[in-house]
Amino acid sequence: MLRRLTVLAGVALLTGCATFHPAELQLPKDRDGDQCRVADGERAIAACRRALDRPPLSERTTVETRVVVYALRSYHAILLGWRLMRAGRPGEALAVADTALDIAERFKRAGPLRAPSAEAERLRAYTLQRAGGHAVAAGALVRLRRWDDATPHLRELVGGVPDKAVFWGTLGVVANQAGYFEESSAAFARAEELDPRYFAGERRGQREIWHASQEGRRFDTATFEEELLL
Repeated sequence: MLRRLTVLAGVALLTGCATFHPAELQLPKDRDGDQCRVADGERAIAACRRALDRPPLSERTTVETRVVVYALRSYHAILLGWRLMRAGRPGEALAVADTALDIAERFKRAGPLRAPSAEAERLRAYTLQRAGGHAVAAGALVRLRRWDDATPHLRELVGGVPDKAVFWGTLGVVANQAGYFEESSAAFARAEELDPRYFAGERRGQREIWHASQEGRRFDTATFEEELLL
């Protein structure tokens, strides 16, 4: 699901950019950016890091250029975090989440854009950037079993993207493990409301966690399958 959010954010960011200044997207071939997006394994991770290590923008950079550059850097940061988690390196992904959230704030400060429609797209892109950064942080903290630390990131995530059942279900799991039983129960209820088949198939075990939260107890389990969460 985190990968889907990354793609959604990337599409929204680039679509929003194209609406106001398509010439800014006609950049020279960006090999690192391309490999960050399409390569595999360590090659992709290294390319993402190089893309993020580029020098800061000049104060004389135009608003339009700032928006495009920070949009791309945000996308690459979120994608790098996802790739690091897939590689079993959640600690590194957690550090990248901070970078993603910092870039999102730079993107916010880069505006406003003159055209109302373009500015509306930019603000929507900012919401997705923040959600993506919090999703990376939450995903990393879940893998590190740091439930208390993951919970506020998931609250931010469902606030930014409130229509995805899997995010609410993840909050339900994590809040249960952190001891926030009422919040956990409410989150599971929202997940089922959004997707009546949420607890079918591979997620059916999460219903037991929901029952535990309704009873005011922490569900005792050693592992969670990655595909059931972020």
